[in-house]
Amino acid sequence: SFPTRRSSDLHANNRGLETARARYVLFINPDTEFLAGDLEQLVESFDRRPRLGLAGVRQLRDDDSLALSIRRFPSRPNAVAEALWVERIPGARRTLGERELDPGSYERETACDWTAGSFMFVRGEALEDVGWFDERFFLFSEETDLCWRLKKAGWEIVHMPDLTIRHYEQEHWQNARLEAQSAYARLQFARKHLDRADGYRRALALRYALRVAAHSVPGRRHPQRRRAARAALSAVLEERPPYGSVTA
Repeated sequence: SFPTRRSSDLHANNRGLETARARYVLFINPDTEFLAGDLEQLVESFDRRPRLGLAGVRQLRDDDSLALSIRRFPSRPNAVAEALWVERIPGARRTLGERELDPGSYERETACDWTAGSFMFVRGEALEDVGWFDERFFLFSEETDLCWRLKKAGWEIVHMPDLTIRHYEQEHWQNARLEAQSAYARLQFARKHLDRADGYRRALALRYALRVAAHSVPGRRHPQRRRAARAALSAVLEERPPYGSVTA
């Protein structure tokens, strides 16, 4: 096992699931608002497709820019592609990197590996099949872990544009500790699921080391982003959770 502190949010979600008696469950962050569409269309789609396990929806940031919520599972090639900015090269961006960068994919139904946990519409039967949230994830990657288990069990995961929400999310680089926690959670996921976790760890270290260097170049210095990248790099190299002590 890979220990960490128990997240109060995940604990609360799991305790809520103990009392839920519904075909479908919606996990949604409190810092969100509905902009267009409603849940009825999602329910109808799930009713028609019995193997549809989880869906995300179109998300905007507070400045109305598109939130890249369609994701591929973490892997060493994806981490290297993000570290070297290969994911931004036309052609490579369709298969490499964790984020789906094509805006058109967010305007149509798109199959994905996982989607942002700020909005997840999930079939209750699927949750009972694979288990609930792993409370060893304190913050970040808990939705990645859940989606990994769902896909391994044969459930479909899709992005559906029928509904649009706004998520007032703070960018990780604005808070060095959050960026470090995000990096630590990625490594935590790798230790749990990936065969070559050490290779993934090295790719993550490369990613954050290059970010530190990029934000230190004269004329392009960004102290806040550099601090966040340094904190993330330390979390990866030391494998120490940024938030408090650990429990098994």
